Amino acid sequence: VVDTVLANSESPDTKFFCLNILENVIQQRWKVLSEEHRNGIRAYVVMLINRLASDEETAKSQKHFLTKLNETLICIVKQEWPHSWANFIPEICAASQNNQSMCENTMRILSLLSEEVFDFGKNTMTTKKVMQLKQSLNQHFKTIFELCWFIFNNHRQVPGSVKSSLLSQTLTTLSHFLMWIPLGFIFETELIQVLLGHFWDPLEFRIGCVKCLNEIACLH
Repeated sequence: VVDTVLANSESPDTKFFCLNILENVIQQRWKVLSEEHRNGIRAYVVMLINRLASDEETAKSQKHFLTKLNETLICIVKQEWPHSWANFIPEICAASQNNQSMCENTMRILSLLSEEVFDFGKNTMTTKKVMQLKQSLNQHFKTIFELCWFIFNNHRQVPGSVKSSLLSQTLTTLSHFLMWIPLGFIFETELIQVLLGHFWDPLEFRIGCVKCLNEIACLH
């Protein structure tokens, strides 16, 4: 009944409570649900995120609800990816390229995923599951990097064409991944030159730029 409540309720508290119930089901009861129900829940959450994130005004006015939906999606990803949802990362990256608002939300989702796997994974998942997710992230990082590079290139070619909030979120997301990605993405591309040449100034991007440079400087 969660989908019915989310579709009809106008109360943010009710919607938030419903998503808490759904998260609990995903975390505790996911394996006993039928494949049809699992696929239905997954498709519904993705559809709702895309609908809210694709419109900039809606994404802003329902920011907290969208954040909670993103967290719910990550709960599903931890259950389904990579064995039952191998194309999760290619799918969300491909869907983001033509809509800046959706792309910004995709960057938030990728940040959440990185945090769940690398920062909190050992507390919420088995060691085997964490290693499996790390391996999958490594295999798909090329897709993530290409999306970041697509955003950076648009900014370089047409200054002002990319929203500042999207650029800032992309820098933050990239900083979460730099500690473990294959070094070729850092030292065999123009990444460092782009960071210094385009994101040290203006000041609004400097903190994100410093986060990335700091992660690079700490690599062994």
